[in-house]
Amino acid sequence: QVLDLELPAPEVADPRIRRLRDSPRNRRLQEKLQEEFNQAPTYCLESEEGPAHAKKFTVSVRFAEEILGAGSGKSKKEAEKMAATAALETMASWWDRLREQ
Repeated sequence: QVLDLELPAPEVADPRIRRLRDSPRNRRLQEKLQEEFNQAPTYCLESEEGPAHAKKFTVSVRFAEEILGAGSGKSKKEAEKMAATAALETMASWWDRLREQ
């Protein structure tokens, strides 16, 4: 799933997760995972499309062999930010599953 930049962030009841929204996306995700699991996520380039002057990159963010989110952008850095945002916005769907592993 590729995240659209205009998606609104869903309400999150957990104050620890809400606090994470106040810092840059990549750092928020990394801090949360390192705090709980003592490991950082990895970002994988899934595709690179288009001519040199108009590239579109798609990146996934992974942790413990699971894809947490994916995003696209005009640069790899932008795509990584979008992937981190997607992971943070869907945290409720994968957080407990990771903690049980």
